[in-house]
Amino acid sequence: MYAFLVLCLISLIFTISASRKAENESPSFFGHKILLVLTGSMEKNDAVDVSEYKIKDIPQYSAVIIQERPDSAEEFTAWCEDLEVGDVLTFKYLRLTGNLQDSITHRIIDKEYNEEKGGYRIELAGDNNISEVTEKYGDTQVLETWNDEVYGGKTNEYIEGKVVGKSNVLGFLLYVMKQPVGIICLIIIPCSVIILLEVIHIISSLNAEKIRKAREAQQAQEDEIDRLRKELAALQGNAGPSEASASHSPETTAEATEASTENEETQETQETQETQETQETQE
Repeated sequence: MYAFLVLCLISLIFTISASRKAENESPSFFGHKILLVLTGSMEKNDAVDVSEYKIKDIPQYSAVIIQERPDSAEEFTAWCEDLEVGDVLTFKYLRLTGNLQDSITHRIIDKEYNEEKGGYRIELAGDNNISEVTEKYGDTQVLETWNDEVYGGKTNEYIEGKVVGKSNVLGFLLYVMKQPVGIICLIIIPCSVIILLEVIHIISSLNAEKIRKAREAQQAQEDEIDRLRKELAALQGNAGPSEASASHSPETTAEATEASTENEETQETQETQETQETQETQE
């Protein structure tokens, strides 16, 4: 969940950054650019063998990661020297009008060094622009790394860099986020849902804490009542024998007195009877 939120925020920052750039510029991050390929000129073509190339086909609406070219002329010349046939460059192509096109991403099909000019002539074309019948490219672009009156400057002023990676998923996200409905569906709605879930989670945690504290308080009360009951029972147990002795002593005395009285009466009766019998005998 959090990874998706971070991805959405990064994509949003990228989209905002891209929208604030000039029309013919691209946002740059740590010497790299990310561009969206809008055409199918670099899609898979069976007529082109790309098995030995690092960057193979680039489907339409894929994102390409571009390593930016050096700014200084000396570093740029050394950078061009390392380029090989099969590498993919992203560049802005100058027509005879001198106006820059939108960025183009094509593969190097030929590279030659011009000793007289002291630079390289680089020819590029899209893989999907080659004819399967004639095996020839229908449209190519030529970049020259030296000063030229036609182009009005050095090639390193409009070469953006070398493609070092691609991502279909990132390209799809960037394409969708360029649309208003895409920003709503991929960023605003998911972020709103995540925030709502977090609020619900916080409320649930607070309620659970309240319930826990209430249960602890109730348990503490029950423990206190149980303790008091035990103390009361202990006090009653200690007072029981003395109370029983005090309550039974008068009764015992009364019973003893009553028994003594009865004995005396019995003795008197016996004596009276014996006296009467004696008198009768004498008569």
